[in-house]
Amino acid sequence: VAFNVILSKTLGYCIVAGSFFLQLPQLIKIMKSKSVIGLSSLSRYSEVPINSSTVIYHYLKNLPFSTYGENVIVLIQNLVCG
Repeated sequence: VAFNVILSKTLGYCIVAGSFFLQLPQLIKIMKSKSVIGLSSLSRYSEVPINSSTVIYHYLKNLPFSTYGENVIVLIQNLVCG
């Protein structure tokens, strides 16, 4: 049982860490060009309610950050890119 818990937590935090790199290429392009021209704000902002509701639900249920942390990272990235 302990192995399954450790494995689950480890994989959860690996997913959270991986989410930092999800939109990294776009963030680098934005920073280099200092412009978001060509990015669809509709596609960015359409993900915001989904990620927000997931984060709020998991937070209010006091679930471990490893179960929803990637949604926090993606939410922030969408707000920055949009």
